[in-house]
Amino acid sequence: MIQGLLEGAENVIANAPHTWLMTLSESGVNARPMGRVIPSPSQTDWRLCFLADARSRKVRDISFARQVRLIFEHDDDAFLSLAGAAEVITDTVFIVRRWLPAYDRIFPTADDKANAVFIDIRAEELRLWIRGLTPEPFGVRSLTLRRPLDGDWHLDKEPP
Repeated sequence: MIQGLLEGAENVIANAPHTWLMTLSESGVNARPMGRVIPSPSQTDWRLCFLADARSRKVRDISFARQVRLIFEHDDDAFLSLAGAAEVITDTVFIVRRWLPAYDRIFPTADDKANAVFIDIRAEELRLWIRGLTPEPFGVRSLTLRRPLDGDWHLDKEPP
């Protein structure tokens, strides 16, 4: 069952046209659209990666509170909320190693590139609303998967 839920979650992530990153700051919750830059979660041990500007509010927010939430939606019948710890990668050698030519259009100048960082998020919780996988009536209740830092995914036993 867990594997089927993870495959469903991966499908939502792979096919979601948009991803929303939610962060916490001293003034409240901030949400913004983001674009992923690395392969599917199962290929990265459920770590997702985003490219960001070190001068941005999102980077300041992550420095304030490392826990973030991502929201994915695919069509009208598949939704996913992913929560986990975020890390801002500032190591220049690491950034150069990960850099792809396609990122040049997002960071076109030398100054922009000098401020480019990666945000890596380790998924620790998946909350799923996926037609055919989660309880009916669809959208009323979710299923939640969690994994500890050194463990495997398990189904959270939430009250109905």
